[in-house]
Amino acid sequence: MKRKKMIVATLVVLMTLFGTKSLLWAQKSQEDRVSHRTEHMAKKLDLTEKQKEQVYIINLKKVKAHQELKSTRGEMPREERKEQLSKMRLEWKNDLKTVLNEEQLKKMHIE
Repeated sequence: MKRKKMIVATLVVLMTLFGTKSLLWAQKSQEDRVSHRTEHMAKKLDLTEKQKEQVYIINLKKVKAHQELKSTRGEMPREERKEQLSKMRLEWKNDLKTVLNEEQLKKMHIE
């Protein structure tokens, strides 16, 4: 019985922590989220300052396009939106290919 209480208490604490983190993330501006994503990519890929600036612009463009597409919910058929989303991802990958070197592209699993 005591073990069950400990498990439930642990789950409640974890759910609270993750819920708070999600709420804080949702309250950040698009630019903050893009900046965070770019910083993560910079660390993972060892980007130069110039690359970092270019990747930030590419990521911001992607997020804004995604937001525009999201706003068409209900106006555009679902299949068409999925197709547009696929095109956006492909364009994002192609833009990254112009900025990143081969080793960095491999780390991103972009070929």
